[in-house]
This record gives sequence, C-alpha cells and structure tokens, in this order.
Amino acid sequence: FCAPQDAESVLVIDGETEEIHTITLSGYMGTSQTKWCGIASVGSKLFCAPANASSILVIDAKTEEIHFVPCNINGYKKWHGIVSYGNKLFCAPLDASSVLVIDGETEDLHTISLSCYADIKDLPRKW
Repeated sequence: FCAPQDAESVLVIDGETEEIHTITLSGYMGTSQTKWCGIASVGSKLFCAPANASSILVIDAKTEEIHFVPCNINGYKKWHGIVSYGNKLFCAPLDASSVLVIDGETEDLHTISLSCYADIKDLPRKW
C-alpha cells in the first residue's frame, strides 16, 4: 500500500504476484496536493500521516475500505513520515510544532509538544 500524496487513490501492490490496483479516495473533500506522506500499520489497519490533509487516512488492509480521522489541526506540511511502535503510531513533524500520536486501536489522537525545544520548534522542515 502506498499513501496518496498528490494522487486521488491509494496504490496497492500485491507482494506475491506483483500486480497493482488502486483504491479511490471516496468521500475525501480536502486539498489535492501533498495530502498524506508516509504509511504505517497496526494490525491490519494502515495509517497515513497528514501532510496537507486535515485528517488521517485509515485503510483496512483486509477489506480495502477507507475512512478518515480528523486531526483538527489545519496547515500545510504538518507531518512527514509515520512509524508504528506497539499499538501507537507517531508522525514526524515537518513544519508542525508537535509530534502527532495515534492510538492504532481506538484511533484517538494527541500531540507531544516541541515547546521545550525553543531553538527548533518553529523551524520549517524539521524531520
């Protein structure tokens, strides 16, 4: 699975047959450029980090159904890259002043502020 950055669909690659197909972003009403950047999984759910999108894209790898989880933080180039650790996912701040944390089971969100790092918290393109 590949996160849609400027594409209007998720790219799905079958690792065994090397066949590809796409999943259309039905119901997405946000920006068309640099929507999500990076993808990581918890169980059979895949999560895409919101770069310019105002929501996290969640893909069920078994059913290929998608839904969106609002992150309630607007702006551009917010997070770039995502990693999972246990049941949590962490989105690396690009221009955001916080790390976005997603609970992979409940889909609850919170952030970890970079305010204690005054010398870098407002820098663009941090990580």
